Amino acid sequence: MKKIKDFQKKCKDINIPLKEIKIVQNSLSFKKGKLYLIGGIVRNLILNKSFKNQHPDLVTDLSLNDLTKCLKKSNIKVLPLGVKFGSLVVLVNNVKIDVTIMREDIKTDGRWAEIKHTSDIELDSIRRDFTINSIYCDMKGNLYDPNNGYKDLKSGVVRFIGKIESRVSEDFLRVLRFVRFSIIYDKNLDVDTLNTLTKYEKKIATLSFERRFEELEKIITHKNFSKNISSKSIRKIIQSSIGEKLNFYNFDRLCEIEKKINNVSFLRRLKFLLRDVKKSLNFEKKMSKEFRKRLKYKFHIYRYNKIYLRKIYYKHEAVFVRDTLIANYSNKRISFNILSNALKDLDCFKKKKFPIKGADIIKLGFSSGADVGKVLKQTEEWWVKNDFRKNKQECIEFVSRCLP
Repeated sequence: MKKIKDFQKKCKDINIPLKEIKIVQNSLSFKKGKLYLIGGIVRNLILNKSFKNQHPDLVTDLSLNDLTKCLKKSNIKVLPLGVKFGSLVVLVNNVKIDVTIMREDIKTDGRWAEIKHTSDIELDSIRRDFTINSIYCDMKGNLYDPNNGYKDLKSGVVRFIGKIESRVSEDFLRVLRFVRFSIIYDKNLDVDTLNTLTKYEKKIATLSFERRFEELEKIITHKNFSKNISSKSIRKIIQSSIGEKLNFYNFDRLCEIEKKINNVSFLRRLKFLLRDVKKSLNFEKKMSKEFRKRLKYKFHIYRYNKIYLRKIYYKHEAVFVRDTLIANYSNKRISFNILSNALKDLDCFKKKKFPIKGADIIKLGFSSGADVGKVLKQTEEWWVKNDFRKNKQECIEFVSRCLP
């Protein structure tokens, strides 16, 4: 049996919240339950990678009913998420931990599975997607590896457990998960498997918007994604998952500049890929208002002198200006020097309040609504052109000169 050497020290070194996990483990003693680490937390232990800002996944041999009783007896806060699938989210010292019972799949339809409890690690492991996701680690660092996932992980191989067609038919999200794990762990992309998975592109669209986009965000924002974007199969799967025609041209350049300026954004990347889409997005109604606005908000920047840019900063929210500047650099419309200076100026820019209102203009003798609006706009443009330095009295004097 393989073992994580210096288990407790390694957990501390890579930021695993072992103290909180042990509180969950101790609670299970009430029903003599066993607890194992599973998934990403085990992969990171084996590869010695940081686990900072991630949620631990745990699995227990207890039934859901017994698990709930144990947590309740220990006064551990439980969020009733995923109960239908034998999973609970617990909060220990404000650390979120996913605790799932060992399961067997009874029936699947490609989106959801009907499950039943088991206390057998091997039976639980068979229902998992990839060998590298079926490595169990107990609280002493002992590894249980029924599908030889340790070897695959060390070799940089992402492999389905069992027949690909059967595993994907159980849950079509596994197509996207294969892409994600491949770009993270695979030393050489498995082109044959990726080509096989493209057969399920229409099935991906049957998954809920939330499940698809949660997985897509992890893929598109990963540091290795741009390195693998040349793969036709990956492009095809990503495009099918989004459900729109995507433009991948210069996308690698966008990823590079985001990494360079330390500002990676899923929505910006998605917006860039969708930049040629003119019609309403097919998933638009499912998006939040903020999500929709970010994707749809577009404007042009024609000049890059300081006065013109400050006018842009004043008229548009900073996040939209930043998106446009980065997209323009990615499309080779501006140099890095121009982009860098513009972003610095944007970060320093503090939006000021225009000092006069329509009522101030009416007091000077303007009565027509159209005239008031026209003069107000003209005065604001003059104020912006003067770098927002003119005070209220100076603006009123400017308006006075507009009087017939």
